[in-house]
Amino acid sequence: MKISEKIKESPYLKKINENRYFKKIKENLYLIIPSACVIFWAIYYFLKIGHWVPWDRYYDFGFFYDAGQQVLTDPSKIYEICDFYYLPIAAIFFAFTIAPFPLYVSFYTFYILNIIMGILTVIEFNKILKLLNFEKKYIRFLFLFLISNGWFLHRIFTFSQTKLIVGYIIVVILRREIEYRVFEKEKTLRFYFVNYFLLFFAISMALPLIFMAFIFISNDIHLKEIFKKSNVRIYLLIVTILLLQNILFIIYPSLIFDFLGENGIEWSLKHRSVANIVFYSIGLPDDFFMNLLNSSTIILVIITCLLIIDKKLSLELKIGYFSLSSLFFGYFSGNNLGQMNLMLSLLLYVFLLRKEDRFIDLIKNNKLILISILFYLGIIFLLPIETINKYFPITMEFPLNLIFKLRYVILFCGYGIMTVIILFIYHKDIENLTFAILIIIYQIIVLVGTTQLFLSGLI
Repeated sequence: MKISEKIKESPYLKKINENRYFKKIKENLYLIIPSACVIFWAIYYFLKIGHWVPWDRYYDFGFFYDAGQQVLTDPSKIYEICDFYYLPIAAIFFAFTIAPFPLYVSFYTFYILNIIMGILTVIEFNKILKLLNFEKKYIRFLFLFLISNGWFLHRIFTFSQTKLIVGYIIVVILRREIEYRVFEKEKTLRFYFVNYFLLFFAISMALPLIFMAFIFISNDIHLKEIFKKSNVRIYLLIVTILLLQNILFIIYPSLIFDFLGENGIEWSLKHRSVANIVFYSIGLPDDFFMNLLNSSTIILVIITCLLIIDKKLSLELKIGYFSLSSLFFGYFSGNNLGQMNLMLSLLLYVFLLRKEDRFIDLIKNNKLILISILFYLGIIFLLPIETINKYFPITMEFPLNLIFKLRYVILFCGYGIMTVIILFIYHKDIENLTFAILIIIYQIIVLVGTTQLFLSGLI
C-alpha cells in the first residue's frame, strides 16, 4: 500500500474529516427553515384539500409531458399539443426524462424535482450572498426567507410549472459569473459552453428571458469589442448551442412556422388576459390589455438597452434592475416568472444594506429598506381576494373593494418606487432616476386606467 493511501485511511485523519463535515452542517443549519418553507408551499395545496390525488393538477406539466411523448412518436407535430409554445429543446428534455413513464409516476417525479429545485435555489442564492461578503448569517437568512415563501411560489406548485427549474438555472449562472469575477478566474471555452447552454435551455421554457440573455452576453462582450476576432469563438459557440438545442427546427423546418403561428406564440399572445404579476387577478379588457402589452414591451426593451450599454453596473445589479423592470413591464415574465423576478430584484439591496453586528441596529440603520421589504412581504403573503372577502366582508364594500381588487398594482407600485428612490438616495445615479421616472409615470397611468375600468364595471 502506498504511503498516501495509508495516510488517507488513518483514524486521526478520518476523525478530522468527520469533524469538518459536522462543522459544515452546523454552519449551515440556518438553511433548514427556508428549505422547509419551500416544502410547505409545495404541499400546502394537498394539505388544504386533504388528499394527494393529482388529476386536477396537471396544467403546465401536462403540456410538457404531452410534448415529450409527441417527440417520441412524431416530433413534427409537437406544436399541435395544446398550450405548448416553447422551443423544441424543452420538449426533447422531457421526452427523455419524464415522458416515457406513466402519467402519475411522471407527475410526482416532476413535483419532487420542483421541490428539489426550490431548495437548491435557496442554497445557490446563499452562495451568492457569501460571495458578495454577507458574513452575518441572520442577514443571509432574511434574504433566504423572502425568496422561499409566498403565494407566487405556491402558484408554481399548484399549476405544476417549470419556473423553479428556470429560476434555479439563472441563479446558478449568476453564481458562476460572480464566482469567477471574485476569484479572478479566467473564463475558458468550457465555462462559456456550460453557461450559455444552461441559459438558452432556460429561455426555451421562458421565452421573455431572451432579454436577459443579451445582458449576460454583453457582460462577456462589450459593444466596442463586438467585432473583435477574439470574440468569434463565443459567437460560434452560441450559434452551435442554438443549433444543437433546436435541431428539430432543422430536421422539420415547418416547425418554425408552427412555433410562430396560431398554435405557438400567436396563440399565447391572444389568450393571455393577465399582462404580468402587477395585474394578477384583474381581468383586463382586450383593447386595454393590448395597449399595456405594447407600451410595457417598448419600455422593457429600452431598459434592457440601457443595461447593456452601462459599463459601471455589475452583472448582478443589472440582473436586479432587469428583474424589477420585468415585474412591471414584462409580459410572460411577470405572472409566470414573478417569483424568480421578485427574488432577483433583491440583488439591488445587496449593496445598499448596511451590515450591522446586531439585528436591532440593522433595523435602525436601514429604515427605508425595511419599508420596501414590508411591501415585498405584502406581495408574497397577502391572502387571495376570495379569502379576504370571506373573513372580512367589509372589503366587498366601496372603496375597500377597489383597493383590494388592485392590491397587487398598489403593492408593486410601492415596492418598485421605494426601491428606485432608495437606489437614487444611496447612489444619486442618473440611471436610478430614469428607472424611477419610468416606473412612477407608468404606474400612475395604470392606476388611473384600471380605476376607471373598475368604476365603469369593466373589471
